Amino acid sequence: MIGFNVSQLLKAPAGTIRRVQVDEPDNTLAADLHLVSATRGSLRLMRTTSGILVTGQLSHSAECTCSRCLETFVRPQVIQLNEEFLPVVDVNTGLPVEEPCDPDAFKLTPNHVLDLTEAIRQLSILEEPLQPLCDVNCKGLCVSCGANLNLGPCGCQEGSEGEPSRSLRSLMAERLRQAGYKPE
Repeated sequence: MIGFNVSQLLKAPAGTIRRVQVDEPDNTLAADLHLVSATRGSLRLMRTTSGILVTGQLSHSAECTCSRCLETFVRPQVIQLNEEFLPVVDVNTGLPVEEPCDPDAFKLTPNHVLDLTEAIRQLSILEEPLQPLCDVNCKGLCVSCGANLNLGPCGCQEGSEGEPSRSLRSLMAERLRQAGYKPE
């Protein structure tokens, strides 16, 4: 869990700011997002009239699969946070707080801990490219034999007639299985 106890900040007047540094690995995030580095960055926590506004920038590196050559590579990722976290328990009375207007809003834990894990997970997924590339000049796979063209020419005839060979389809199916894709 990447989190901070904000009980004292909840007792402060609106507009009070606390700055925090994040430099933590999270096993749950690492498994969900294929992270290969800790999440790092600087955040500003500001008391609002209804909760805690978190702003700042975090970064980490994730392992991806290239959509052209199907090779894995490590891609740096930067996410911008600008999210408000709402309390579920009143810090002064200990009584439950009324449900917020937005049921999808991020919430503090009952112990007044601001857990960033779910926000980081959601924002990281939104920042992922639809078709990640290991390099903008990636040449991909040969449509005839399935060879990785980034490693050099494949040697098959470029103008050969007919549909792409079964070997390309089987190679792609194998790489997709290795990447965790499960057909429905």
